[in-house]
Order: sequence, then structure tokens, then C-alpha cells
Amino acid sequence: MREDTFSADLFVAEMTFKRCLNRPLIEKLEEEGLLLQIRDLAYKNDLIKNYLSKVITESSQKDRYAPLFEYSARRDQYMRQSEEYMKKGLFSVSVDDSEYPETFRSLSGMPRVLFCKGDIRQLNIRTGSIAVVGSREPSQYGIQATEVLTGAWAEAGVQIISGLARGVDTIAHRMTLMNHAKTIAVLACGPDLVYPRENMAVYEQICAEGLVISEMLPGQKAIRQYFPARNRIMSALSDVVVVIQAGEFSGTLHTASFAAAQGRDVFVVPSQIFDSGYKGNLSLLRDGAEILVEPSDVLARLSGVAMAREYDEIRRRLEKDELRNLLDTHPEKVQHADLVEMIKFGIGEASCTADELSQITHIPFHKMAPILSELLLAGVITEYQNRFSLTIARCSSI
Repeated sequence: MREDTFSADLFVAEMTFKRCLNRPLIEKLEEEGLLLQIRDLAYKNDLIKNYLSKVITESSQKDRYAPLFEYSARRDQYMRQSEEYMKKGLFSVSVDDSEYPETFRSLSGMPRVLFCKGDIRQLNIRTGSIAVVGSREPSQYGIQATEVLTGAWAEAGVQIISGLARGVDTIAHRMTLMNHAKTIAVLACGPDLVYPRENMAVYEQICAEGLVISEMLPGQKAIRQYFPARNRIMSALSDVVVVIQAGEFSGTLHTASFAAAQGRDVFVVPSQIFDSGYKGNLSLLRDGAEILVEPSDVLARLSGVAMAREYDEIRRRLEKDELRNLLDTHPEKVQHADLVEMIKFGIGEASCTADELSQITHIPFHKMAPILSELLLAGVITEYQNRFSLTIARCSSI
């Protein structure tokens, strides 16, 4: 990763937390051709500053957006920070990157930048992922349930996502690591910090064997208001959310609410009706959550999710094969929109040259060249060293 890329992501994240960046502003800058990718906020900072200085006239609005104009003046500072963080093994992933979680792209309110440490490949696991959440002070029953369930899922090769908090989160991560399975820790602090400090050993093992992520800037300490926001990321990354133990007012219920809003299935461990430590579980079950009795309950659901993904992938490939055949036999019947989708599909497989893309898609170069120019101008693709890549991977729509 280049330092200028990391520094641009630092700037984007900082502007987000200062509430200088919002969807209407981004859309306006995109319309003006000033923002083809989110990092252009830094790369084209002088142009954006000149444009906004002309269109923003109210003094209160000028004060609000003033931090947006500071990247060029503070670029050296951002570059020094980037160098420091990268030496610690940190890297960033933005919505501009193909590594950005594909599950985020269809959801609103997801972070545009993630700061990470560990194995980037874990952001887009296709073998199934479960978010395991619960009390920081679980009962013996809750501890046993977490160990048995998480251990079984890890043995089955499922990725476990949790928040590195005390209690259920820590047990879930440890059981996954013990079984040499994949795990992601989503933090409410910067990815270079450990909260709680007692989990330093687990944190270091996850950095070495799994992935630690956060939308928080490096160095940002965890504060109470950041935890609910962290929970939406855990549920968004997962295929299924499992609630082990939740009291009546437990923060775990935030994760279940986000999961329901994001279209994720929620499974809940049952408990005695008189146990106050599980009132949240009972409320979720009463509201329609799935009851979780054994590991296979969730594994069966994940099989359905995987099958649906595989079906969609097969369908997309069959459609592309039909278009390729049509290009070979009746090229006059292929619409411009179909050619655009085929080119995007071909580039989405991996970055490639124009010659390679022509071989993949069967589109003659004289037809492909103007479409590549069109996509470059629209900011849908980028070109680097004669290789084309999707600017924003839209695999769900290709």
C-alpha cells in the first residue's frame, strides 16, 4: 500500500467524523466530475476547495466545510502519520478498493474507509460467517454455549466475527483461534489499540492469524458511543448473527437490531424464563428470532446462503457465456449496454490489459476502445500501467 493512499484514507475518515462529508455533498461533487473515487477528496483537494468556495456562500456553511479544504496544507502531516501507521502493520481499505467488503455495498450508512491489521482476504470470505455476540459477564451456561457452538462452527470452517470485548466475544475469538479457523475482531477504538487491555494476547494472535478492523482512526480510544456503531459493522460483515446471552438492556440487542435491518438472520440461545441475565434473549425470541439449539441449526442456514450465492454466480456466468456466443454468431444483435456489462464483468475478475480483456469477453478491440474511454471518464474503471481495474467493484450488479 502506498503512503499517499493511506494518507487520503486518513483524511476521508477524519472528514467523516467531523461531519463534513455527507451523501448530498458527495453526489454534487460526483456530478461536477470532481469526485470519481472517494480518495479524490484528497487527491483533488485544491480543485474541490476552489469549487466549494464559489458555491458555498453562507458563513455557517463555510465554517462547517472548512476542514475539507485543509488536506493540501496538511499533506505532509498526513504522510508522516501514514508512514508511522504502516510501520505498525496497519493498512486501509476504502470503498474505492475491490477488497472493500462486498456485503457493505448494498447497505446504507456503512463506513467509506476501514483501518485494518492482519489478513485482508478475510474481508470477503465466501465460506460463511457468523457474528457471535453476548454479555461481557456471561453465566456458566453462556460460557459453555459459546465454547461448544463456536468450536463446532470453527471446526466446520466458518468464519467467526466478534468485537474483542470481555466475556462472550473473547471466548468466541479464542475458540476460533484454537481451531485454526478464520476470525475478525471489529473494534470500537483504533485498530492499533487494544480494549480491554487484558485481551492483548488475543489481539496479537488475531493480527497474526485473522483480521482486526475498525472505522476509527488509528490512535482513537474507545468511548461508549462508539460501541453501537461498531455493532452495525459486525452484523454487516456476517451472514448470520448469533446472540449467546443478553440482558434486558444489553448492548448486544443493538447488534440484533442492526442485523434485522440489514436482512441478516438472528439466532438466539434459549434460556430459563426466570433468568434476568437472559431477558434480552427471550425478547428477541418473542419478536421472531430463530431459536438456536445446536450448531447445525446455523450451519444449515449458511448452506442455504452459500447455495444462493453459487446460484447467482452460475446465473451471471451463463448470461455472459450467452452474450459471448451471440457476439461470435450475431454481433449486430448485442446491445451497447450488454457490451458495457461484459467489459465490467471481465475487469471485475481481475485487472487486465485491453488485449486480455478482448480475449476474455470476445469483444473486438475497435468496439471495446470507445467503451473503455466511456467507463474511464465516468470513473467506473481506472487505468494504471496499461491495466484496467474497477474503481468501485459492483459484483452484486455485474
